[in-house]
Amino acid sequence: MGDDPVPNAPDLHYVIGKLQNHPKDITNFVQSNTDDPAVKDFMVKLKKHLLPRIQQIHRENKCMDMTLQTPRSSLECPDNDPSLFAMLTQVIFKGNRIFWHNICQINYTTYDLRREMETVNPNCDHRDVMLLADTDGTTSHPFSYARVLGIYHANVIYTGPTARDYLSRRIEFLWVRWFEVTKSPAGYDHCALDKVKFVPMARSDTFGFVDPSDVLRCCHLIPAYAKGRLHPDGAEISRSARDSEDWKFYYINRFVDRDMVMRYHWGMSVGHAYAYTSSPSNDSDGQQDEGHLGLGLADTTGASIGLSMGQESDEESQEDDSALWAEMDYPSDEDNDDADSDSDVLVDAMYELDEGEDFDGYRGYKF
Repeated sequence: MGDDPVPNAPDLHYVIGKLQNHPKDITNFVQSNTDDPAVKDFMVKLKKHLLPRIQQIHRENKCMDMTLQTPRSSLECPDNDPSLFAMLTQVIFKGNRIFWHNICQINYTTYDLRREMETVNPNCDHRDVMLLADTDGTTSHPFSYARVLGIYHANVIYTGPTARDYLSRRIEFLWVRWFEVTKSPAGYDHCALDKVKFVPMARSDTFGFVDPSDVLRCCHLIPAYAKGRLHPDGAEISRSARDSEDWKFYYINRFVDRDMVMRYHWGMSVGHAYAYTSSPSNDSDGQQDEGHLGLGLADTTGASIGLSMGQESDEESQEDDSALWAEMDYPSDEDNDDADSDSDVLVDAMYELDEGEDFDGYRGYKF
């Protein structure tokens, strides 16, 4: 790690080293891992992930030396699009190489507006991350979870019709293996931790790529030891996933620290980003009404507060606040005098003050 230093930049959401000392030829990597389920459709998935990002860079006219760090993008490439593969050919890797890195630092805003940093390292246990769940209403759980298999960047050239030039742009991404949340009862109402398991490798969505800007922070997963190993014989199906020691289930430790606790108390943390304007679990059918869906502001420097679609105007908010203050019952001066008198009597009785003794000596005592 000494040859790829990561600068301390708390104003950025994430930081990845800038050196290119560890190149990996994509063609050789894919051909040498044809029997690895994690590498199946590696090139297609990667280009599909990079296509909307490089298109957005060209729309915003980013120069080649700028690293794109934007809030979560809603751009997607539909699988049923007949021109999808033609579009993917417009994404070219300079030198046909990607570059891997050892660590990625994630800077995030805590519930009380403090800035914290965590380090993602695929080579140790600190490799599980959490993201906001998709706002498509298909799940009631607010977060998605993934295990980072690799940290990479690529110098991408875009040759599509909206390209401003043919210069390469540096784009950073994470190669991940997805977890899925089980349907077992969990949460505060059931006094049980949420439980996740790895998506089966037979499915096409088991492995994928993630924009580091979408990562909220690292998460703490506790193996469900009583359920046993995923592979009792210790066999390894994927070399890239290193799954020989995987467990069948993991518990999501929402109590690992106070910031994590507050992430599961919906809407009570001004420093957190939310996928919904209200908790999806409050809806009877597990889906949100379209008028109440919206992506909160991502964790950035300063206050990050989730905004709702259809928010009240400032004038209406001020009128409501004025009415609220007017309705509040404030104690009068006479009430304050009575309260002070009662307090003095109580303290006199507690300390058995003699008649005429000065009470100033007890003014600083808190009871």
